[in-house]
Amino acid sequence: SRPKTLSNPLDVVQTPYSPTRYVVHYTSWEANDPLVHYLASDLNRVVTNNGVFNVPTQIPSLSNLDLTTLNKNYNPWGGNPYQYNSGHSDGTTGAGNDTNRYAYWLKDPGVTNSDAWNFSASPSSDFNWLGGVHRGTPWQTVYLKSFDVLNGFINGQGQLIWQQWSENPNRYDANNSAPLQDWYLAGLLTSLFSTNPIEQTISVNDTNIDAWRSILDGLVALTNSQTGTLDAIIVSSNLDQAMFIANSIQSTRASRSQGLFDNVGAILSVPAISVQSPFLNFSTAKNVPSDDAYETIPSQLLPLLRLDAHGTMALANKQPSVQFTGWSGHTYVIQTSSNLVDWVNVSTNYLLGGNFSYTNPPNAVRGSQFYRTQLQP
Repeated sequence: SRPKTLSNPLDVVQTPYSPTRYVVHYTSWEANDPLVHYLASDLNRVVTNNGVFNVPTQIPSLSNLDLTTLNKNYNPWGGNPYQYNSGHSDGTTGAGNDTNRYAYWLKDPGVTNSDAWNFSASPSSDFNWLGGVHRGTPWQTVYLKSFDVLNGFINGQGQLIWQQWSENPNRYDANNSAPLQDWYLAGLLTSLFSTNPIEQTISVNDTNIDAWRSILDGLVALTNSQTGTLDAIIVSSNLDQAMFIANSIQSTRASRSQGLFDNVGAILSVPAISVQSPFLNFSTAKNVPSDDAYETIPSQLLPLLRLDAHGTMALANKQPSVQFTGWSGHTYVIQTSSNLVDWVNVSTNYLLGGNFSYTNPPNAVRGSQFYRTQLQP
């Protein structure tokens, strides 16, 4: 038979004292950017050891939290004042060996505190405000300079430098938030907001040196003295600096894939319009006092440029006909493909008007057809 289950009420006895241990889990969230973060990984405090990301192994004392002082992530132009003066907010002293105190590819020049940005107070008809749009990564507005932090260092150090700076060990996140991505953003904003008539713009792939010197004529450049002050100067097409910039645009374009800029924002890869501007004195990093000095020419130049062509598709006598816009005085090749991999030239056009077109012959191969146009050097 099944035994009876018994319960003894004396199994539970109240002890004379109840031993208790309090366990505190400390998580530090520090913002290097005083305005906005859009990824949790932007805020996770991590430390590096010879380039390897690690979670902190020592839990600081709760009485030593930096809730009312600048934390170690605070690293604007010129560096964290604790690191270079009396020490860190946690009581440690800094070695003062931060080589990125004046790294314009990581932080905005002249932005020494959260109130130092020169944001536009109201919309304007020009594009000078573009570099003042905050993009949400550490100490950066929309980046109009040419240096590519991801690929600008040997041995792949750029990837690591940006990951460490943004404190984002997720390589995918870090790469997609790197300043280089802003070139495409700037090109998109330009195409959406520019009101310049098309006849007043030039193709971003124009090969005519004189056309570039002409488009630079009348722009306002900033030049700096030895003391770091900025003065405005009107660019003239006959200046040596204008010729230097025009030649640099052409050489940069020729060095890119297929020798072309694939979008308007790609013009920002030209060093001569920003970080190697012939109007600026670069004897020391501190001689260039603000982003305006680097980005005033790019912000004015972008709305004066356009892509080579835009295409539309229609039927003409039951045959596909594609029409492209273009820049007069240039030769364009129309290509077709059935798989977006293999392309065949089908038409060469020297443009005298603003458009050119191609219509499939009646005996053309049936099936999917894709069309594109390429500007010829």
